[in-house]
Amino acid sequence: MSEEKKESEVEVKTTEETKSEEPSAEEIKKTEEAKAEAESKAAEEAAAKVEANAKAVAEAEAAVKEALEKAEAARAELEAAAEEEYKAIAAEVKADSAKKLIILSNVKVKKFLEEKWVNQNFG
Repeated sequence: MSEEKKESEVEVKTTEETKSEEPSAEEIKKTEEAKAEAESKAAEEAAAKVEANAKAVAEAEAAVKEALEKAEAARAELEAAAEEEYKAIAAEVKADSAKKLIILSNVKVKKFLEEKWVNQNFG
């Protein structure tokens, strides 16, 4: 019978311990409030991160826009410089062609005059 009494005491203790281990309404409320506060803090931190990321994205977009504007200005300058270089080369080619034409003309005139002089003097 002593064993039955011990088992009964163990069961009673287990039931009593279980009752004391169950959280009270106040403890549940405190736990829920702590969870809510932690979730609120996490949400605030997430919102702050989102705001910081949005600011970073806006700054990056502004930097890209500025870089595109600078690239466009550089492209325009290069096109103008290329146009000037083209004109200079074209003028040089024209001058060189004119010089060759003048030399060729002078050669033909000289040859013509030599032939004419020879014909007049020896002809």
